[in-house]
Amino acid sequence: MEASHDVIVVGGGPCGILTAIECAKSNLKVCLLEEHFKIGEPPHCAGLLSVKGLKLLGLYNHLFSEWDGVIQNPSIRGATFFSPSNYQFKVERETPQAVVVDRVEFDKKIFQYAEILGVEAFKGVHVEKIEKTDSGMKVYVKMKSLQKKEPAKLVTVSSDLVIDAEGTDSRLLLQAGLTPHKKNWVYSGAQVELEKVKDLNPNMVELYLGRRIAPGFFAWIIPLKGEGARVGLIAKHGYRTRMLLKKFMNSHPIASKKVKGAKIRRKMGGKVPLSGPIKRTVTDNFIVVGDAAGQTKPTTGGGVVTGGLCAIIAAKAAKKAVEEQNFSSNFLKENYEKSWQKLLKKQLKLMFLLRKTFNILSDQAIDHLFKTIKTYKIEKVIEKKGDIDWQATLILTALKNPITYSLIPKIITSIKK
Repeated sequence: MEASHDVIVVGGGPCGILTAIECAKSNLKVCLLEEHFKIGEPPHCAGLLSVKGLKLLGLYNHLFSEWDGVIQNPSIRGATFFSPSNYQFKVERETPQAVVVDRVEFDKKIFQYAEILGVEAFKGVHVEKIEKTDSGMKVYVKMKSLQKKEPAKLVTVSSDLVIDAEGTDSRLLLQAGLTPHKKNWVYSGAQVELEKVKDLNPNMVELYLGRRIAPGFFAWIIPLKGEGARVGLIAKHGYRTRMLLKKFMNSHPIASKKVKGAKIRRKMGGKVPLSGPIKRTVTDNFIVVGDAAGQTKPTTGGGVVTGGLCAIIAAKAAKKAVEEQNFSSNFLKENYEKSWQKLLKKQLKLMFLLRKTFNILSDQAIDHLFKTIKTYKIEKVIEKKGDIDWQATLILTALKNPITYSLIPKIITSIKK
């Protein structure tokens, strides 16, 4: 491991890898550190990525022309929503709006792409701590061994700039003096990949809402190629998501019939921050990106596209910082924090408002909301204005609609239940 780099990126998830890729494209000397030996494992994502978002990240053509084995469903056109009492409505467009990817293979391919571009990447390394020095940042790294009997080696690497993409783990963020997510807004998820699932529309995702199903969030069924599907849910902090998922698959009146007799191919799980961005995402010689920065959507938990867009901004800021040899907090704030906030802060704040609103609704109020959507054909507005990644437009449209205000008494009533 070389002693010095322009940039050290900690975390080999999509946001970390994309940051390293963009830095390498700018001819920066990049070191990428990932604690697991196997990239993309353990998997903990639904793998539903928008077509528009993939194009913005510059990955769409790679997926369809070069990276075999990544796409598991290329043609998701919309979603069917189910209320607690199984009222439903559908939102669908004529062309594919999203693709489903194998997240392990997806991560492997972008990691390999980073190495092709010249990123010096290390797997099986654990960052013990970071330390601010007069000349930049010193990173203490424990290099694991595949041979368990061999002790880990402790080495140090130095850099002018550390980019933290460690996910929901806030160790480095705290060491840098920044404030992490509130623990009660870091939700847990559980998911299984199944074979031989019945009665699925291959072009439609299914979303199931209700406090008894997934408190504070929702459950999903995502169709894959053939008769495969990914079934999972996310729930509030403190709930046992594995048990909730088992109950959903065994007893939900609609979903259980679809998954009955299906074979489990693999199990997944993970955590996702839903409180929106942390207060500060920079300090001297230090940038935070992706889940670690709270750049995930509070409505859906997705963070590959939003975090990836912030990764591009982080790389541009890193290039400018190296060129001007200015790694101060103020400089990084001007060139990274303000830029990504201009792009996403309003979006994420409105999504968080929507998440908090849904979290106080009783199941009866959600049922009423679904009935209202069907009665006034609001799903047509969603089809026209809705966007998987950019949801602020839809939320603002809803807030301007008189129908929205007719629901306020129901919302107030639901708080008391």
